[in-house]
Parts: sequence; structure tokens; C-alpha cells
Amino acid sequence: MGFGFRVLGLEFRVSGLGFGVSNLGFRVSDFGFWVSSFMFGVSSFGFRVMGVQFRV
Repeated sequence: MGFGFRVLGLEFRVSGLGFGVSNLGFRVSDFGFWVSSFMFGVSSFGFRVMGVQFRV
């Protein structure tokens, strides 16, 4: 489905739907959105709340 990794506080996520760099508040996906001020993102593959990543 996809994968992610964290380097020096920067989290990179790559999946079939897009690419996100979470700590920079940047998200590119046709099926998701990102709100950097609240550190909360939702996509087809998972979501992140306050630095904790959950996947489905």
C-alpha cells in the first residue's frame, strides 16, 4: 500500500495516492488533506494525530 519513515523529525510518507512531508505541513494527494497547524492529516491510507501515525 505504501510506506513511511522519519528522519530527524521529518516524516516522509509515500503511497499510491501521493506523497507527504508531515512536519513541513505539506501534503499532495488526490484523496486526502493536511492541516499542519493541528498536526492532523487524513488520507485513504491512514491519519496522523499529534505526531502519532495510524494506518488502515
